[in-house]
Amino acid sequence: MHTILLADDHQLVRDTLAAYLTEKAGFEVKVASSAEEAYVSLSAFRNIDLAIIDYQMPGMDGLEGLVRLRSRFPNQKTVIISGVASPEVADKAIELGALAYFPKSMPVDLMLASINELIANNPVDHSSDNSLEQSEDRLKIYGLTARERQILQMLASGQSNKSIAQDLSLKEVTVKFHITNILGKLRVSNRTQAALLANSNSPL
Repeated sequence: MHTILLADDHQLVRDTLAAYLTEKAGFEVKVASSAEEAYVSLSAFRNIDLAIIDYQMPGMDGLEGLVRLRSRFPNQKTVIISGVASPEVADKAIELGALAYFPKSMPVDLMLASINELIANNPVDHSSDNSLEQSEDRLKIYGLTARERQILQMLASGQSNKSIAQDLSLKEVTVKFHITNILGKLRVSNRTQAALLANSNSPL
């Protein structure tokens, strides 16, 4: 059984991805919500096959955190995950020793395939990946409006109702209304299931 460390301060993203990797791939998943917790796990568990580290979680300080992690654990296979990093940041992360960069909009089945390749010491290249466009097209099947698809992708990236409302200049009650409609159209009962469907290439 392979062991994955998933370090992300967004609980929804962390729990959704951890559940998928455990249930669909049979991985043992260790979780952390900060750079310090990730360091503790990497020190305590020497058999971690791949560390998936959030670029912006507490204590990371962006790529400085990757440099510190690589210094303390030079042999640890590491991937950077983020919902906001630019292509330039992603390229720099690779230069600094990360094996890959995973956008949070990446479908989880593609992420799983990439994880398996990295564990097997095979490089991955998503420079021409159009996963976000594929996800958008697939969600149209469920009858989601453009606004609902936008809110769902933000929800799947771990944003709260309040954060979504602020970014879209909407009232929080309006966001809640949209999410209720989204859950109904996707035929799921909660935000976690909706996020999992948004990040997957196949229905739940």
